[in-house]
Amino acid sequence: MLACYSISEQEVKKLNLVSNEYFKFALSETEIEKAILLCMNIKKRDLESTAYASEGQVYQRQQGKLKSLTVGFQKQKLVTCMDHEQIKIIYDPIDKGVYKVAFQGSYERVKLFMKKMNSILCPQNYLTTEDYNYILDHYKSGKSDYVSYKLGRQYKIMLDATDEEETEYKDYEVSIQGDQFISNIY
Repeated sequence: MLACYSISEQEVKKLNLVSNEYFKFALSETEIEKAILLCMNIKKRDLESTAYASEGQVYQRQQGKLKSLTVGFQKQKLVTCMDHEQIKIIYDPIDKGVYKVAFQGSYERVKLFMKKMNSILCPQNYLTTEDYNYILDHYKSGKSDYVSYKLGRQYKIMLDATDEEETEYKDYEVSIQGDQFISNIY
């Protein structure tokens, strides 16, 4: 049996429910944002806007006498920068644990973000130059506009490309994110 309920940010805070749906990084949302600005050499004056959005669900599963409760609440911070770049940080508003960090911009900037931020977010999953070249070569080969690469058991890097029809600008996005935490009960 599976039941799914929507939950608001106020309810999550009132009940002090910490999300347990994805693996999280060791750094908080504010620490990660500071690291991105520093590593990507983005000045405060280059920031155009910041927007927030949130959504949440609670999943209740039961198999025989065993029950599990999965809380999936995400708050998204979207920072728009000059030069057609965006930073997206998705985190739990209760414990500030971050699930996903994404950067959108030119191919060279996305490549820089991937190399610099992976070593900060996932130091236990060190990638060599050959590893980065393998990921980027597969991505640049044009066979697919989407590539996903596992970083150990808990994290992954995802690359995506989209064409902006009205601006004739090709956007690239890289995200480093926690994998979904799979409960034993399904």
